[in-house]
Amino acid sequence: MALTALDQLGADAAEKTRGVSATALSGKGGTGKSFLQYHLAGQASAEGIDTLVMDADPEQNLTNIYAKQDPEIANAPGLADVLIAAGVLNGSDNYDIEAGAAKLLEVIRPLGPDWPHVWFVPAGRGLQGLSQMPFSGDAWAWLLRDIMEAAGIYHRFRLILGDTAGRRGALVTMVMYASDVAYAPIASTEAAVTKAQEARGRVQAIQEAHPLKWAGVIVTGLDLRAAINQVLKADAAEAFGAKLDDKGINFVEWGQIIADIPYRPATVHQSYQLGERLITYAGPQARDLAGMFSNILHNHILTAVPTEVTA
Repeated sequence: MALTALDQLGADAAEKTRGVSATALSGKGGTGKSFLQYHLAGQASAEGIDTLVMDADPEQNLTNIYAKQDPEIANAPGLADVLIAAGVLNGSDNYDIEAGAAKLLEVIRPLGPDWPHVWFVPAGRGLQGLSQMPFSGDAWAWLLRDIMEAAGIYHRFRLILGDTAGRRGALVTMVMYASDVAYAPIASTEAAVTKAQEARGRVQAIQEAHPLKWAGVIVTGLDLRAAINQVLKADAAEAFGAKLDDKGINFVEWGQIIADIPYRPATVHQSYQLGERLITYAGPQARDLAGMFSNILHNHILTAVPTEVTA
């Protein structure tokens, strides 16, 4: 079924403009990476942008969310199976890229009529185990990108969104090498600004080998009634070259901050928890939030220059 659905994208893949691959980076624990990638995919769906979402997080947040709409996703083969098919556990650089590419095309699944234009790669049941294993060889960091290139993913889809774990590790590194652009969330969590700075530093470090673009940070869910969140917002402004108004509430100069999503808008959280898209909700709040995600897509992600890079 997945291959049949992909045929409509793959028939003229060679003639298509190369798509853009984006990931979110930050530390572990409620930072909002999966939340933001989910809503970017929902907005892309609403705008008819062919999108692939890939769950590279061993905690499987997106796999669990999308399984609310399609229960089969929970135990479906996914990224773990792709990497194993390519020989990631062989202990050398002797990878079978073609086998990995074939498995990738096999595990990609359309999200169905409620999510048009969006396809999904689940985490796969073995991803937790893979995340705890050191990979041998010199070229493993490029493995996922090489598989995606061989499968024609960058030309089948206009947008690829990779969800990552909230920590350093081989899987995160693979996704970074497979991506064209990265951003970091700043949420109401301890050391959120520090984690975002670390994410920026990781992007800068990898740029020596791979031209991964740093898009900036997205501030999300700061309840400014709490003093600690007022401090977080001020710290975010200072760390990323932005400026707040005299009340310390609104950004008047944005610097590297690309969006400021309001605190706990019920619509955006409800849609995420239920596996729904914002477009299915009526009212000005949903429209405003959709506009924010559209702005992020068109002004900070889809504008990234895709890179034809090989190891």
